[in-house]
Amino acid sequence: MLYYLFSCIVILIDTWCCLYFLDTFLRKKDVDRWNKVRFLSFYIALFLPSWIFYLLGITFNWYKVLMVLAMVFPLEVLYYQASKKQLFFFWILFYSTAILTEWVPIAIRGWLFGELYTDAGEPEYLFAAMIKLLEIVLMLLVRRIWKSPNEFQVIKRREWWMLAALPMFCM
Repeated sequence: MLYYLFSCIVILIDTWCCLYFLDTFLRKKDVDRWNKVRFLSFYIALFLPSWIFYLLGITFNWYKVLMVLAMVFPLEVLYYQASKKQLFFFWILFYSTAILTEWVPIAIRGWLFGELYTDAGEPEYLFAAMIKLLEIVLMLLVRRIWKSPNEFQVIKRREWWMLAALPMFCM
């Protein structure tokens, strides 16, 4: 039971980070009636593939990444004003940053302690919570660097290269 509750909270944090990241770079459309369910729709789009792959017994697979992309991309088109290339780019940028933010600490822990996975006991939950805290800090840092307080900035060519390199800097 604790595992399911913790999983829902982790996906809740991922949803918040996703929307915060996308709101940093993309202008929202004026869809008042849909904004009320924006968080819930993104939560379902991130939760459903995780739940399906959990039922199938698969922890990570590239099909899951494609399924999440297929579910989130239409929501991006609905809620954000940008070209499809930009929407695709920012989704891949966010998702790769989120995955790297999770994998790098796990790899460091494996390198230091000689094991990558342990039983899902309290220390595992604590470690996962620390990883999610790292992801939140990273999203706040990205927002601080790229978003001005009162205006939407147009991203210059040089900044596109910096954004594309962001997942590499996470490593």
